[in-house]
Amino acid sequence: VGGDTNKGKEFCYSAAVFGEIPFKPLLRKNAVAGDLLVLTGEIGSAAAGLFCALNKKKCPKKFLQAQNTPQINFELCKKLIAVASAGVDLSDGLGKELNDVARQSRKMLVVEWEKLPFDKRLPVLCKKNNWNLEDLLFHRGEDYQIVYAIPASKERFARSAGGIVFGRVFESAGGKGADGAGLFLEKKGVLSGINAKGYEHFKSN
Repeated sequence: VGGDTNKGKEFCYSAAVFGEIPFKPLLRKNAVAGDLLVLTGEIGSAAAGLFCALNKKKCPKKFLQAQNTPQINFELCKKLIAVASAGVDLSDGLGKELNDVARQSRKMLVVEWEKLPFDKRLPVLCKKNNWNLEDLLFHRGEDYQIVYAIPASKERFARSAGGIVFGRVFESAGGKGADGAGLFLEKKGVLSGINAKGYEHFKSN
């Protein structure tokens, strides 16, 4: 059981759509050492919009729209999925989702802080409200974006299509096994592990 499995205080109606895809499904487990990590757009805006709405704080309209009426670049997704090794949506948080990719692919994923795409007003908003920017970007989810692992040979293609390269896939520290697999952040030349925190149904609510 997966996908739209939730609990809440209110009674809700939900719909599920079943269908077929005309190609091989893109899984979390097939990231390859040497692949690049590519995002379809900015992260953090939706979580910021949710925080502001819940705490009745003022924020740029863009953040509220990212939460309430998110948009995704389907044309970009179609181009990237055609060359991707693995992929995942970011609804439950960049940290949690990429840790899943790392664990299932038995690889080490490294995110470069300086290359993460986020609105430059986010640090100001976080500082003003005493929020942690890194926590917002990695662990709060809500982003209507996709991250793909694509071969390095397709970097020019991905960039020209509009993809944002922000990291790389390596063999795990223990070789090709699970030991050493996980998600890491490179920030000012220092490498540190990122926990698989994020939204978990039946735990986070």
